[in-house]
Amino acid sequence: MNECTFSSNQAQPGLGGSGGANGKAGTNGQGKGGAIFVMSGATVLIHNPVFSGDSAADAGATPTDNADVYGSVDADTIFWDGFDTGG
Repeated sequence: MNECTFSSNQAQPGLGGSGGANGKAGTNGQGKGGAIFVMSGATVLIHNPVFSGDSAADAGATPTDNADVYGSVDADTIFWDGFDTGG
């Protein structure tokens, strides 16, 4: 991606299903990566993006789990209301 702006995006968890034949209800989902969610093993390359005001219900305290991005991003990045990777 090149020169993209991610602004005011949200990731909210969903409710688990009622269950199948075994009678067990599904677990609730998670809200990760308000702007970008990166699966394990995937690579995302971003040049000059801006992240502003994104939110995730389950954003953690580590650089790979925050309100803007979940996963590892190789970026020249400006983060507002999040963190700055420094590129």
